[in-house]
Amino acid sequence: MDISSFAVFVFKRKVKTLRGFLNGVLKEEKNFFKILSLKRCETLKDLVLQNDFLLRALKAYAVLGRQITFPIKFGEKEYVLEISEYSYKPFSIIFRLIERDIITIFRETNYNLPVATVLLDNDSKILDANPQFERLFGFKREEIIGKNLNELIVPKDEIQDGFNLDKIAKKTGYIRVERERLNKYGKKIPVLVSGAPFKISGDTIGIIGVYEDIRDIKKIRQALYYQATHDILTSLPNRYLLEDRFNIEKARADRSGSKVALFFIDINRFKDINDTYGHEIGDRVIKFVADKLVKSVRKTDSVVRFGGDEFVIVFDEVKQIEDIVSIALKVVNAFS
Repeated sequence: MDISSFAVFVFKRKVKTLRGFLNGVLKEEKNFFKILSLKRCETLKDLVLQNDFLLRALKAYAVLGRQITFPIKFGEKEYVLEISEYSYKPFSIIFRLIERDIITIFRETNYNLPVATVLLDNDSKILDANPQFERLFGFKREEIIGKNLNELIVPKDEIQDGFNLDKIAKKTGYIRVERERLNKYGKKIPVLVSGAPFKISGDTIGIIGVYEDIRDIKKIRQALYYQATHDILTSLPNRYLLEDRFNIEKARADRSGSKVALFFIDINRFKDINDTYGHEIGDRVIKFVADKLVKSVRKTDSVVRFGGDEFVIVFDEVKQIEDIVSIALKVVNAFS
């Protein structure tokens, strides 16, 4: 499906007035003159002299200084005439004719939605995108019209997954699949993706894709997980994460033929410290011990605050039982 018919006009410098726009020279076009039943002409002045509606549209564009759209009908077909800057060439504008039954329906139903929405043809090429899509991914709409969505925002190692989702969308549709997508600058954005077939008169002519930004949700989820699995005072993993860490190291040791050592440590007479000096000093002692333990082991070992004055250390890759003694002495010596 053709995205649109168009004509591009270029200028020697940036212009803002109607008189300046009339000096535009035709650079390229596709079926634009044919659809409008106009003679091909090389300047924008000659074009608008042939059609008073195009002259009024150009005047409006010059006054507003931004993209404009007008409904327009030729024969039995309805179109949207769009005039905007053409980002691919400096000092240029584009007149684009878009069939109304495709683009206008999308715009009327999707442009005011609070989520990013994009309209694709059956080959996953972008026909249109709403303002939220521009804001979420950082693209201007005119930059991405005609480009394959998967090649634009899907990470390279997941591009086949993107095409597979498009196939599902055309057949049955899907709702809120969590994925990562790339913005204009290559930064990954976590989103919930939904896809559905876009039909007119019962025929599937493309796909509507919806993207919900879940960056804030992910941050909250990560913060809640961290709070649930780490000790607030020392920032060490807590007893709920201990089993996970131990199982990982045990599985690794089973594969390599090594052993895992599990140390239980507590602070002698810690209750006396709290009772004599108060809980603020007790907390400082706990943090001091935690820091000493972390610095006395390897980065691959796990130090866990089990609760109160109790700590657990998981040592991986222990080759011999005798090695455990030397490890224990190293930990004890750290407090000498």
